[in-house]
Amino acid sequence: MSQPWFPFYVGDYVRDTARLTTEGHGAYLLLMLDYWANGAPPDDDETLSSIARLPLEAWLKLRPKIAPFFDVADDKWSHGRIEKELAIADEKHRKRVEAGKAGGEAKAKNKRSPSIATSNADELLCQPQPHPQSSEKDISRPISDRARPEPSRFDEFWQAYPRRDGPNPRKPAETKFNALVKTGLDPQMLIDAAKKLATDELARGNIGTRFIPQACTWLNQQRWSDHAAVAFIADAAGVDAGELQLESAVKFYARTRVWSRHAGPEPGLTGCRASAELLAKYGLAIDGRRLEVVAA
Repeated sequence: MSQPWFPFYVGDYVRDTARLTTEGHGAYLLLMLDYWANGAPPDDDETLSSIARLPLEAWLKLRPKIAPFFDVADDKWSHGRIEKELAIADEKHRKRVEAGKAGGEAKAKNKRSPSIATSNADELLCQPQPHPQSSEKDISRPISDRARPEPSRFDEFWQAYPRRDGPNPRKPAETKFNALVKTGLDPQMLIDAAKKLATDELARGNIGTRFIPQACTWLNQQRWSDHAAVAFIADAAGVDAGELQLESAVKFYARTRVWSRHAGPEPGLTGCRASAELLAKYGLAIDGRRLEVVAA
C-alpha cells in the first residue's frame, strides 16, 4: 500500500542528476511519482512517454539519459531506492495495523472481564491511601506558555487555488489538505502546486470556468503531484515556473513545429507570450518561422 507522499532526498537527487536537462528532470520526477503510486512501469516506450508527458519521438531521444537510473529487466523498469522506501512504508503500515488490532482486542477483553477490575478496586480500598489530589486543571501557567498545535496553512493554499465556475466546498478540501500534511507532506509543496495550477490555467484562459476542478477533487486524486514536480524543477533551476514552461514550449516547437496548448497562443498569434529574444534563441522569428527561411 503506497503512501500519498514519498521521501525525497534532495542532496542525493541533485548529486545523481547533475547532467540531466530540465526536460530530463521533469521526465525522471514524473516517472518516480508514478512508480510510487502504481509500481514499476512496463518497459514500453508508449507507456513511458505517456507517464513522462512527452511525445514518443522526444521520449525516445531522452530515454538513454533516464534508463541508467532504473534496472530494466523482465519487461519492467525497477528502481532500487523506491523499492526500498516502499518496503519501509509497507512495514510501517503493517505495524500500525497490528498495533491497532492488538489494542482493539485488549479493549474488548477488558470489557468482557469486569470482575477483574472490580477485584482490583476492592484491593485498592484495603490499602493505605495517599492524600487525594485535586481534580482541578493546572492553571498555574499562562495559556501563552502552554503547547499549541502547529497552525494549518490551508488559508494560503485556498488563496492560491484558482477560482472556478460552480461549487468548490472549502470544508472537505481543508480536511484533505490537513490529512495530507499530517502524513508528512510538506504544506509548502501543496501551496506551490496550487500556484502552478493557477499559472497554467491562466495561460489557457480557464480561470473562473468549469474546467477548474474542485479543490477537494484535485487533492483527493493527487493531481497536485504533476504541478509540484514542475514547481520543484523551476525552483531548483532558479527560474519562474511559467517562464520554464514557456521556454520548454518554444524549444519543442522549434524542433517539432508542434505548440503546447499549455503555453498559451503560439508564435505569430495575438497574445503569444514568447519574446523575440526567446524565439531567436531557438532559431525562430517573431511569427514562428525559422530564421533561415526568413533570411532566404
